[in-house]
Amino acid sequence: MPRLTILLGGFFSLTPVCPWYEPELPSGDDIRDDDDHDPDTGAGACGDGVIDPGEECDLGLANADDGACTSACLLAACGDGLIRVGVEQCDDGGNSSSDGCSDTCMTEACTWDLDGHTFPIDVWTGQAVLGEIAFDGDCDLIVGGGEETANIYRVDRNDGSVSLVVQGLPHSMVSGITHRASDDSVYFAAGIPDHLYALDDQDQVESIMPLEVPILSLTVAPQGFGDFGDQLIAVSYGPPQLLAIDVDNHVITPFAQSASLLSVATFGGDGTLYVADWGGDRILTVTADGIFTPFYTGLDAPDGLAIAPDGARMFVAHLSGAGRIDQISLPGATLTPGVEFELGTGAAPTGIVVDGANHVLFEMPLGGHAVVDVFDAP
Repeated sequence: MPRLTILLGGFFSLTPVCPWYEPELPSGDDIRDDDDHDPDTGAGACGDGVIDPGEECDLGLANADDGACTSACLLAACGDGLIRVGVEQCDDGGNSSSDGCSDTCMTEACTWDLDGHTFPIDVWTGQAVLGEIAFDGDCDLIVGGGEETANIYRVDRNDGSVSLVVQGLPHSMVSGITHRASDDSVYFAAGIPDHLYALDDQDQVESIMPLEVPILSLTVAPQGFGDFGDQLIAVSYGPPQLLAIDVDNHVITPFAQSASLLSVATFGGDGTLYVADWGGDRILTVTADGIFTPFYTGLDAPDGLAIAPDGARMFVAHLSGAGRIDQISLPGATLTPGVEFELGTGAAPTGIVVDGANHVLFEMPLGGHAVVDVFDAP
């Protein structure tokens, strides 16, 4: 928009005058239009497509917090807390490694130094020890309150200390838990009534949406999994099916339905979705088009599933007596019997995670307590 400026510097006469004289004011001819003669020296606005003082870049409408030039007109850089699509896999706002996100903003496996821990770790008191566990963005372990409460607990990666992070939600259980790197948030499904929540990196809880069906398991789809990249993939029952949950737009899309009860799902490093078929005693692969393919049969009510960071092994919790976590090679599907433990009852998942040092951490009931124990994978 053109602006009119009175140019006083070169046209204001300050010749000596007697006290009774007034200084000469500029005439109308001395009022000029900046757009015709002088450049605009006013400060521009971020987003106008012009790089102004204090700005590192400005792509106009193309400014975006996941692009090369952010919405604050700063060049995207590792450590700014924003994930640049196609360049960064994560960005936790820091510049250190060994915390789940490297100093080059590449996702890395969480690795626990077990020297400062005493296992099993007592997390909470109760009998109904069910539900997933997950590493958060700082590689601490997030544990739900099973079918006792809708509480959320954190186990510190450095010393194994336990803190109560979320309590008092109007629900009676927590089952599905996962971490999404793109917003560094832990998502969890609470039940009775069914609802989806997010826990951010400042431990603030956000209500995402009510759920029409109970959710047993949550994981995050990688880019390239159909149209569901970075959406939550949920295992539900009543009916048993797989759902894609777009938490940003509050849209739920069922994409696969099973004839038998499913319990837990997770993605391999190559983007393959694996699902534990609790009712069919097997592990299946599932495409984004809803096509199931048997991967391994002959298990006994599998209800826990995790894949090692190197993508070469799967760990499956199933009944097999009182309970056992077995190892299955990928992609060869060869089973190696593993560690026996007390399996929680019911179809809800047994929580298992594997860190970068091949420590398999899992949740189980022990003497009226929910504990986290560990074994080293061969």
